[in-house]
Amino acid sequence: MARKQRIDSATAAVSVMLAATKEVLPPDFEPLEPSDMPYWECIVRARASAEWTEENRVVAAKLARAMADEKRIVLELRSEGDLIENGRGTMVVNPKHALVEQLARRVMAWRKALALDARGADGRVSDIAKRRGHALEIEADAPLHDDLLARPSIQ
Repeated sequence: MARKQRIDSATAAVSVMLAATKEVLPPDFEPLEPSDMPYWECIVRARASAEWTEENRVVAAKLARAMADEKRIVLELRSEGDLIENGRGTMVVNPKHALVEQLARRVMAWRKALALDARGADGRVSDIAKRRGHALEIEADAPLHDDLLARPSIQ
């Protein structure tokens, strides 16, 4: 298995800076609703832009969708209440509780999937943390984030 490139090399710094200039978007075949986007943006900020592979973006899109769905159902549950009246007039536990639980399990599973067995995929956890921290520092200090360089306009 090939070793990961050192993050403190000049080549790695350039690739991180270039990746930082590009917005991390969900794959075209995993479209997100506008209500999913705040979750997507939160998820993609958890890693340096250069770390996002297409497979990770697919999982991140599913995670964002599940998080938005969970919030929507929790809001419905709050307005309906924990107990509702069934067809026979008996008070029962709102079935949306089970749905919220199921979505919460999905969210946790996809969060774990995004970590991708850190030791097998990316090396030791301590190495990952160092690489990620260094990449985030490079992104924050990238000269492409200030207004001194002209940026291409997207129309």
